[in-house]
Amino acid sequence: MRLVGILLICFLGFSAHAEKLKIYIDADFSNYYESSRSIEVGILSSLHINKHKLSNNTIEVIRLDHRGNNRRSLKNLKIAAAEPNTLAVFCGMHSPPVLANQKFINDNKILLLNPWAAAAPITRSQSDENYIFRLSLDDSTVGKFLIQSVANVHSAKKPYFLLEDTAWGKNNWKTLSAATNQLNIGNSGVSWFKWNLSDHAINEILLNLKQSDADSIILVGNANESSKIVNAISESKLNLPIVSHWGITGGDFYKSLTPKAQNYPLLFIQSSFDLSKNINNKTLQNCAKLFPNDFDGTYIKAPSGFVHAYDLTSLLLEAGKDQLDKRRVDLREAIKIQLEQMNSPVHGLLKKYQAPFSPYTINTPFSHEALRISDYRLAFYNEKGQINHRNTPHD
Repeated sequence: MRLVGILLICFLGFSAHAEKLKIYIDADFSNYYESSRSIEVGILSSLHINKHKLSNNTIEVIRLDHRGNNRRSLKNLKIAAAEPNTLAVFCGMHSPPVLANQKFINDNKILLLNPWAAAAPITRSQSDENYIFRLSLDDSTVGKFLIQSVANVHSAKKPYFLLEDTAWGKNNWKTLSAATNQLNIGNSGVSWFKWNLSDHAINEILLNLKQSDADSIILVGNANESSKIVNAISESKLNLPIVSHWGITGGDFYKSLTPKAQNYPLLFIQSSFDLSKNINNKTLQNCAKLFPNDFDGTYIKAPSGFVHAYDLTSLLLEAGKDQLDKRRVDLREAIKIQLEQMNSPVHGLLKKYQAPFSPYTINTPFSHEALRISDYRLAFYNEKGQINHRNTPHD
């Protein structure tokens, strides 16, 4: 269940007597390995490149595979909470495990860093106790971006919503509905689908689409289910462009598409760092040298996980550089405060971060969000299955 970041320990080469801190990755390594591994590589890369901030400490990076199961995620979080040298826990791409265990995380003062999961309530505790920080998309603003995108790129006025039947999908339903009202755009219907959806369920989706007056599709789902849906739509006589959430990028989506589906009009949201346009970035080149088996040139599968985890780890190390002599809850509490009061700029891959977080209250819902809607972009898969960005958010 656990895999230690051995490469990192070798890279740092610190004394064997240095006390070892632990970073856990509570993610789905079984079903969505690409996204989870991408996050892992981002963490390890940042730890190596910023090792001068570790003083006399070493850090183990340990996998805890929750396989998309909320209860298994809770078991993993209890392991992290019981370990006195736990520095932080990184979550993976799935929102439901974090939402289900949000109270446990905050009650036990587990510093949870989120480089992917996008559900809006994750960083918005119902009390002032909030130990969850996100550097990723935030569904409270993603819905508006998706509606603006389908309207501006495809002149759509009646999108149809295809939404995963989970807490993540339901949260997106709220934000998408609010965005259509705000932007005076209609919606032509909604279909909900579960994980591991059947052929019968796919046929029902196609029937609903054909009976609607839709001129486009907004898709919110993960790679496994979404690839089946896009394959089926591409074989139908429907000609409805798709604008998707980024759940499709967390697995092996492109390889699961038929040749016809690979050419279907599909755009999806990403954050603004484009690996394909940064091949000369020295930091990115160094990361690729550290992990040559994970990179194709300077490209890595599920690149958002890598970029966000790299930047989030860099923020963690900046916040912890004078705090790492503490242990247990004292350590995590001290770093939480430093994250909320960070004054020194931190140069990440995506951007330069200047005070990315602030102290949380219920009335300051964006205080634990490092990105904003201005950091979002549209992207597409090229013929190699790599993610390329369009030039502007809504060009």
